[in-house]
Amino acid sequence: MTGSPALPECTLGALRVGAFPVHLRAPFIREGARACARYLLAGGRLDHINEDRSVIQGGHLVLMPLPAPGKSTLPDRKTVALSLQHLAKEWSFLAPLPRQQLRFFLRFFRELHPRAQVRGPIVRNWMRLAEAERTYFLRARYHALLREGRTPGEPVAGAWRGESPMEPESLLRIVEVLRQNRTHTLNLSPRAEVWRDALMGEDVVIKYFPANPRAWRQWFGWSRARRGWAGNMILHEAGLPCPEPLGFAERLVHGRPREGVMIMRMLPDARSLQRYLVHRLPAMPEKQRVNLRHQIRDIHLDLHRHGLYHKDIKALNLMVRETEEKLRWWWIDLEDIRASIHPPFREVIRNFYQLNSSIPKRVTREERLAFAAGYRSRHPLASHPLVLRLIERKTRVRLERVTRPFSAERS
Repeated sequence: MTGSPALPECTLGALRVGAFPVHLRAPFIREGARACARYLLAGGRLDHINEDRSVIQGGHLVLMPLPAPGKSTLPDRKTVALSLQHLAKEWSFLAPLPRQQLRFFLRFFRELHPRAQVRGPIVRNWMRLAEAERTYFLRARYHALLREGRTPGEPVAGAWRGESPMEPESLLRIVEVLRQNRTHTLNLSPRAEVWRDALMGEDVVIKYFPANPRAWRQWFGWSRARRGWAGNMILHEAGLPCPEPLGFAERLVHGRPREGVMIMRMLPDARSLQRYLVHRLPAMPEKQRVNLRHQIRDIHLDLHRHGLYHKDIKALNLMVRETEEKLRWWWIDLEDIRASIHPPFREVIRNFYQLNSSIPKRVTREERLAFAAGYRSRHPLASHPLVLRLIERKTRVRLERVTRPFSAERS
């Protein structure tokens, strides 16, 4: 670890609070992989480790309790597989991003068996299997959430996960009163009304969905409130960036949804990516622009790695907050989240021109092409010349549709 910054002395459990400095992430991943491999070689089991007793001392991670004395041997493949499953499930804070996980497991296998020439393919294959298992689980969980709180024959349905339970009928009545007296409107459209308010002593965002003006659509599928609840909950449970969900309710007529409401905890000091770019992009250094491009792409692809995708990715649907170390992100408009083992490629392309047409024109064509090229590892066709031309054409169409009403007024 020569040349790397020294790791602070603390317990392993203390790192779960998320206060670990970003510049120490790489050395900690190396040290964590080394310690886990050595612990396994000494005869220990990773699921026996006590996080509150395990400490970082002198730049090294000491895992506790110490394994029973015995001869160090290479563990069998089943033990290694179970250990990797435990790491992926319980210790995701060690390496939250896929590239960090790959780095962690490569180091882990290097320490476990230095002469193994196939450790790279083994790690990648294991990560693919773990990702497939996770996407199947999340898809099943998403569809279970879509059915939550619904009782056949009842005119009102909903769910609440706040500290004090609230009946769906009571929630709808309270929201109707708040809707008539709202003072801090965040968004107002025929499809949804969003405002900030106080509910049960908490600062919340209320999203109200009136009866669908396209009447025929309300007889098919799930309501937008229920989809928003399922999307918000699945992201929250998967540890993906989103507002904290509190509850939802919907009113039904003849078993079909009419109006609905969704309640989320307020995001303090957050603003949309579009607003952030308008104010910060002109003076942003080149290195920071590149880092920002990578961050947007990473959080987008992280959805796909979890078997999820967003049908309306635009700069207005990504919230951002500046901190001293990095940007914090949140997805919103979560009724557009869908679960699919492999997100449809047409949706990936659609996401491209949605985002492309919602960011400032100060972003150059070269930067936009570089952004698309970064998707090749996950979607090889994303940077194909024909695909890029399609994205540019669709972007121009969307921009023309947005600016046409203003042009008509000026003429």
